Amino acid sequence: MIIRDYFNKLLWDSNSNKIRKEIEIIFINRGVPGNQIRINYNEIIKIHHDKFEYFDSTSEIYKIIPYHRIKKILNSKTGEIIFKKKTLDTDNA
Repeated sequence: MIIRDYFNKLLWDSNSNKIRKEIEIIFINRGVPGNQIRINYNEIIKIHHDKFEYFDSTSEIYKIIPYHRIKKILNSKTGEIIFKKKTLDTDNA
């Protein structure tokens, strides 16, 4: 799966309107408890070729996250895992 394509599908496909609020993205963020952050898809402001931007309301800063830092994308309502990064370590997101 190409993450950018999935994000763009959610953005532009009118049939995806109702599930956008259910999609959660878990990504690596060093320095926070557990070294990861979970955001809702609706927090994404802009989708780039190799990264996305979101507004971190806690720090009130716009942040850019490269796609390679995404560990998991899931539907929080159904529990369906849409994407899970394959890793050699035993980390569970």
